[in-house]
Amino acid sequence: MLLFHLKMILFNFIFKARQMVTMNPLRLIIMNFVQFTIQRCLIKESLLKEKV
Repeated sequence: MLLFHLKMILFNFIFKARQMVTMNPLRLIIMNFVQFTIQRCLIKESLLKEKV
């Protein structure tokens, strides 16, 4: 439940940050990469928790 809450905060933060940097394509690419990496980490984490 806490992980889900953190996820929502994180995605809200990413969404706001992305809105702020729409003018800079390079920053947008970096934000996309960061979001992708975070999502992968969260997915791996939740899968590990389910296995245990």
